[in-house]
Amino acid sequence: MKLSDWASLAEVCSGVGVVITLIFLILGIRDNTDITRVSVYTDLVESISEWERDIYRDPELARLSGAFFGGQTSSLNELDQRRLRNMVQNLFRTYERAFVNFFHRESVSR
Repeated sequence: MKLSDWASLAEVCSGVGVVITLIFLILGIRDNTDITRVSVYTDLVESISEWERDIYRDPELARLSGAFFGGQTSSLNELDQRRLRNMVQNLFRTYERAFVNFFHRESVSR
């Protein structure tokens, strides 16, 4: 075999090596992305749980939450209504982020 034949064989082998490396990188990035999504989803669920724990610990938040779920928000003063509105918006934003994160992961894997 001539030196040029060995050089051609080395080029083919290096090309195959590059393709194999790219495949492993793609698979690694997919796994890392899935792990990140699960981590973000877990953090959001924990945030919702923390929000609920705060309501049980703080009598003022429990009162506002009770007024909201009892349909008695009109009896609250303006400041309490604003606080309640912010609480509910934060909760629903968290639910929304968790849903979008989960839904996006499911739609990508199909």
